[in-house]
Amino acid sequence: MSKPNIKMEDGIFISSSEEETGLIARGLLESVAGTREDSALVIALEGKLGAGKTRFAQGIARHLQINRNITSPTFVLMKKYDIAGKIFSRRIKTFYHLDCYRINSSKEILDIGWQNIIADPANIVLVEWSEKIRDLLPQNVVKITIKEKNENEREIIIKNLYGQK
Repeated sequence: MSKPNIKMEDGIFISSSEEETGLIARGLLESVAGTREDSALVIALEGKLGAGKTRFAQGIARHLQINRNITSPTFVLMKKYDIAGKIFSRRIKTFYHLDCYRINSSKEILDIGWQNIIADPANIVLVEWSEKIRDLLPQNVVKITIKEKNENEREIIIKNLYGQK
């Protein structure tokens, strides 16, 4: 298998396959996992239905060595996955995967312990449809927008990688 052709210009990646999307997810984790000393790493995913948000989440989970089938938690809002061992030389204990597609108010996620989840630096939190809870996202959120360029290509735009304004 040849190395995928991933292009990056100013935080913009072009992915032509699920494998490439997974490699972009891994690169993101290698860059920022464990860099948050006082809070969780929060990854906010935006994009139209079918753009590839769940595929990106699956790539993150795979590289966190979560050996379970990762599906979008659309009907349950959140899924929690325990992580065994050290990941990227840091103790990351839990991966939270949220899907806010069906919520009507950002306040709905407060009932699931949102503030405690994002306060723990041992957590990685990935939120699909994050635009629905924009007012509750931490300042140091990593924002990822996925756009469908055509049937086979996705443009993945990563902003605020290191939590800067």
